[in-house]
Amino acid sequence: MPKNKAQKAELMSQYQDVVSKSNFIVIETNQVPARAITTLRKLLSEVDAKLYVIKNTVFAKAAEKVENMDTTKFVGPLAVIEGGNDVSEALKKLEEATKEAKALLSLTGKDDETVKKYVPFSYKLGYVSGTVLNDQDVVRLSQLPDRKTVLAQFVGTLAAPISGLLNVMQGVPRAFMYTLTDLQNKKAE
Repeated sequence: MPKNKAQKAELMSQYQDVVSKSNFIVIETNQVPARAITTLRKLLSEVDAKLYVIKNTVFAKAAEKVENMDTTKFVGPLAVIEGGNDVSEALKKLEEATKEAKALLSLTGKDDETVKKYVPFSYKLGYVSGTVLNDQDVVRLSQLPDRKTVLAQFVGTLAAPISGLLNVMQGVPRAFMYTLTDLQNKKAE
């Protein structure tokens, strides 16, 4: 549906805001049911991310300021995921929505082969922390653990030497207690 100038100006300011945050992924939404898009929006809201179904020409103009961004890729039915605090969390939610879209397709009576081949969302490009990412880079980014997992692994790595030292320091008193317990058991016999 064509937009008037006021609507395009509003979209432009909204898209410029998304581009200025430099934390978004452009995805293609090929033959995705409206229910799957709604589910994706709900899942993304859990991690403070947003989904915008975009008007390609307006978004391309908003993204012109970004160096190395190929605006010729803005063709077809596209959407933008604004990453919120952590893009990898938003991409994990996209994977959940993909599984649900496939489940919806299988409920319609499609055969398993068709469901396996169905790709509701595909990555076009990304712009994260001032770096333009191609589709393969976005796939690699989606496979990274989220921020909480990385922090937990880091804390575990920091705590490992300390817990090892405590185990060594407790070894001598523990062995002494075992010896005393054995001696007590022998005297009781």
